Amino acid sequence: MGSDCDGPTNALQQRRKSVTFCEVGEEDIFYVDDWDRSPAAVTERLTYQDVYELKELHVVLPRLQLTRRKS
Repeated sequence: MGSDCDGPTNALQQRRKSVTFCEVGEEDIFYVDDWDRSPAAVTERLTYQDVYELKELHVVLPRLQLTRRKS
């Protein structure tokens, strides 16, 4: 005997990848036929100039947010 959250039992549906979220009395099953397993492209390393610009933004932006809140 199974629980209230038992999924489909036929062989084809058991081989498919799925995610099931269940509360007693409710069941949602999301089937996925094709998974994207392609690797992400390698990102280039940040240059010193890039890091410097990010640091400048980090220093300047909090000041802009404070002046915006006061007005």
